Amino acid sequence: MEKKENHSYRGIRAEIHLANLVYNFKEIRRLVGGQVKLIPIVKANAYGHGASVVAKTLENLGVDGFGVASPEEALELRNSNIQSPLLCLGGIFKAPLSLFDEQKIVPTVFHEEHLERIERDLSKTTHKFKIHLKVDTGMGRLGILPEEVDRFLLRLQQCQHIEVQGLLTHLACADIQEDGPTQLQYEKFQQAAEKFRQAFPQAEVIHLANSSAILSGNMAHYQWARPGLMLYGAYPHARFKIKAQLKPVMHFKTSIMSLKKVAAGVPISYGGTFVTKRPTHVAVMAAGYADGYLRAFSNCGEVVIRGQRCPVIGRVCMDHTMIDVTHLKEVAMGDEVTLFGETLRAEELADKIDTIAYELFCAVSARVPRIYV
Repeated sequence: MEKKENHSYRGIRAEIHLANLVYNFKEIRRLVGGQVKLIPIVKANAYGHGASVVAKTLENLGVDGFGVASPEEALELRNSNIQSPLLCLGGIFKAPLSLFDEQKIVPTVFHEEHLERIERDLSKTTHKFKIHLKVDTGMGRLGILPEEVDRFLLRLQQCQHIEVQGLLTHLACADIQEDGPTQLQYEKFQQAAEKFRQAFPQAEVIHLANSSAILSGNMAHYQWARPGLMLYGAYPHARFKIKAQLKPVMHFKTSIMSLKKVAAGVPISYGGTFVTKRPTHVAVMAAGYADGYLRAFSNCGEVVIRGQRCPVIGRVCMDHTMIDVTHLKEVAMGDEVTLFGETLRAEELADKIDTIAYELFCAVSARVPRIYV
């Protein structure tokens, strides 16, 4: 195991298995075929996995670019010597236009104010500013509405300093179902894409495929795919497990720092929300909500110790969490505890608290060292 200088005397760490990352990337390539370009999403510190290391690993495999959420995230990659094209999905924000040009970052636009600012700031130049146009086909977030497409495209054609490279949208419900709202989004996007091709026949790409679209196989007519969650080895929905074999990249682990045996009737942790019903062997693990082990796991979470599931008892504390290990035949101080990973997948754990694997990955805090395997 290759370890960085950062480490944890507490034993807590997020092991990032780069071989699994490479494996998942190859699975994605198999699913989309050789003609579709792959733009891995590495926003939010690569979903908590470490954007610089993840991007460098994937860049060595020959990716076509990366997707980030903000100019700051793009700059972090450039400062880490990532050379691939970068698509800033969140837009221009308040960043100077020169930043995008100098660092070769292409932003999305979705407001006429964006166009006005670009035209105004570049009015005394002959420079062309590269953008992707975003359409809101049903997400209700960023993007021009379908009924605004005609007017917006006309306004774009009048811009002297903008080079339109692509059109994109984002699917809202593709993880849940392929028909209904998702099918309606495809239809709206196709209508917008036809108008876009007529207005900008020289534009390079039209793209919408996130992990769910890739796994569902609905890649027709699109030149790019934007894998996110599946890249890190988690499924957007359990129904996709038959589509690909994904390997968890992050293994969130810690160790037992205390063991004690208590009698029946003893309250455990803040508020006494758990009271032992029998003599209980209690382990305290070095992980709490300040590390990203969410407080929502109080009295309902599970961890793996010596290959067996063990329940969380009492409320998760800031730095510690109590575990019932009474059923284990052997347990010792310093034993490894798996919070999630290969033996307890993040998706399964997320279901226990009605959330998603994305949140569990992103929640792992900065004080937890990432150890790259």
